[in-house]
Amino acid sequence: MTWVPLIAWAAAILFGLVVLSFCAYEVWWKANRMRSDIEKLRTLEEPAQSLLVQLTAAQERLLRATETR
Repeated sequence: MTWVPLIAWAAAILFGLVVLSFCAYEVWWKANRMRSDIEKLRTLEEPAQSLLVQLTAAQERLLRATETR
């Protein structure tokens, strides 16, 4: 009956390795996904900044137009 604890330990170690491998893969996958999302956001930064400048200019024109009335 000494083989039962050995099988239990072997199964526990195998299960632990599977879980740790899955966790490592998930972290790796999510890190890559985050990197690609950051790159996509960086490509949107310049157009968003341009829109902000245009919006600020339009707001200033509107304020000047309402002040002259």
